[in-house]
Amino acid sequence: MLKYNEALKIIRDTARTCSLKTERISILKAVGRICAEDLKSEITVPPYNNSAVDGFAVHSELLSKASPQNPMRFKVLGLIAAGDVPPKNPEQDGAWQIMTGAPYPEGFDASVKIEDTFLVRNDKGQVTEIQINTAVMPRQNWRGAGEDFSIGTPVIQKHNMVTPEHILALSSLGLSEISVYRRPKVGLISTGRELVPMDQKPADGQIRNSTAPYLVATLESLGIDITHLGTILDVPEEFHALMKKVIIEDYDILLTTGAVSMGQFDFVAEGIKKLNAEIFFHKVAIRPGKPLLFARFKEGPILFGLPGNPVSGVVALRFFIDPFLRELYGMSPELPLRARLASKTNKPEGLSCFFKSHVTMGSGGVISTVLPGQMSFMVSPLLKSNAWTVFTESNCEVSAGAQVDIYPMHFTPYAWHDERDFKNNQSINKDLST
Repeated sequence: MLKYNEALKIIRDTARTCSLKTERISILKAVGRICAEDLKSEITVPPYNNSAVDGFAVHSELLSKASPQNPMRFKVLGLIAAGDVPPKNPEQDGAWQIMTGAPYPEGFDASVKIEDTFLVRNDKGQVTEIQINTAVMPRQNWRGAGEDFSIGTPVIQKHNMVTPEHILALSSLGLSEISVYRRPKVGLISTGRELVPMDQKPADGQIRNSTAPYLVATLESLGIDITHLGTILDVPEEFHALMKKVIIEDYDILLTTGAVSMGQFDFVAEGIKKLNAEIFFHKVAIRPGKPLLFARFKEGPILFGLPGNPVSGVVALRFFIDPFLRELYGMSPELPLRARLASKTNKPEGLSCFFKSHVTMGSGGVISTVLPGQMSFMVSPLLKSNAWTVFTESNCEVSAGAQVDIYPMHFTPYAWHDERDFKNNQSINKDLST
């Protein structure tokens, strides 16, 4: 039976043999998509020097010695608002009233907030002069041309997920379209004659199918095009007929739930063998989810055969399917955070274990508390969890205070950034404590 890291290597190696086509889309529809090109700024932002405040543009050199004991007065030469074109050959002997975002007139190198000046008005109430009682530094309240983006500044790199912040940057640079990878197309098949839809009352011996809605909702949140293809009621012939149909369609990945263990009705492995699938592995030394199956159809889709227990499906998605998708997109592998174990924890020796946990941040650093209810059928502990604590195969007892690997519990699109610096990101530690 394969160890977890051995299975993960097979998954990533296989993903690198797959490819996704690209498409150009509006940036308005790009959030959550994976960028397929390196983009750099082709312009400067801001495009011109402008004021960071509402106030008055001045020559800082003339005000270097201004103070309450040495106040200085200047004639107001005019007003420049945001959107105005600054005057050509502007008068220099005085100050220009300037609004936030307005371009500096030529020769002026700083601005003073309006509240930091004393206004001198004429009989009509118009400001004709200002008095300044404090020294002014060069480029005070100055936004320099290209200070935000200069030509060649990286905006987004290939293989990174597009976030709302990227849209803000791209639109400011005039980039209205972006090349992204096509959404992977996933088909999901449930198995089990005991399953009924989530909105149907189960009869005796039946349960609601909770795993399919979870997989559909989670993968859709990650920008995956997923379709639930139905439920097979433990009839191998029906499974064979459905699989024969879908493997020639344009699915990138097929998921099955249930029927991958060793029982009389566990027919998935034999069923896909009859369709000439190559099974890379069947069973991994993990808990929960040991019967996991990973295969590929010749010139067809990848297949993940997930165990039927709901938490086994959650673990398979989090620690096997997600790494496959990351590799498919060319993204960096996710790296764990480190935490101290709150209390002694027992585990089966020889198995990697993914335990539901609650992580907090305290004076002693990041603390992980393994929750009761680790059985693969128990969904309720997930509602109290904010992380997974991952134990390696060695040992059957891990002492309190031991350093352990932890991963965020929840899938969120913005967890899909380039995470090479993930270990050192203390903000993520703080997020886990909320």
